[in-house]
Amino acid sequence: LDPNQVKARARLARMMVFGGVPDQALETLAPGLEKDPKSADLLAVRAAVHLQQGEVENARKDAQAALAAQPNHSDATALLATLLWRENKRDEALALLDKAIKASPDDSMLRQIYAQLLLTAEKPDLAEAQLRELVRLEPETQANRYRLAQLQASQKKTDEAVATLREAVKAKPDDVDAKLALATLIAAQ
Repeated sequence: LDPNQVKARARLARMMVFGGVPDQALETLAPGLEKDPKSADLLAVRAAVHLQQGEVENARKDAQAALAAQPNHSDATALLATLLWRENKRDEALALLDKAIKASPDDSMLRQIYAQLLLTAEKPDLAEAQLRELVRLEPETQANRYRLAQLQASQKKTDEAVATLREAVKAKPDDVDAKLALATLIAAQ
């Protein structure tokens, strides 16, 4: 790859990270970072490699550098929020995600992470708001509707959960899982 092809280089390295070959990912990133040491995309992927290798401080430094270069970079924000969460700096993690979502309200990945952390922090009303927004942003993604309905049911909002699952069936009439979830919930009432 040409070192100037930053996006392609970042995508390839990201696949290598998920494929479990972090050393090859670092080799792929190196020429691009030599050419552009402040590339937020490349720095964020290198941060993920460092995290995968257990190098937490290097991961933090690269994520922070990516955010310095591009303040609302999704991957860097997600990684840094995850690190903060692991360190029990939960309010900082939630504040970072809240700020990033305000800057990029259509970023579904950040909303997914934010919703999950809000659930873990036992803030179901805030998590429900994030899940509702995810359903709005990604109406084709049934998993968001399932998670929303599951949360609503766990909060004893059965009528809302039924309505959410009915929306899921309406959106994809052939979705057997949505029909089964709806029937199970109705039978449990």
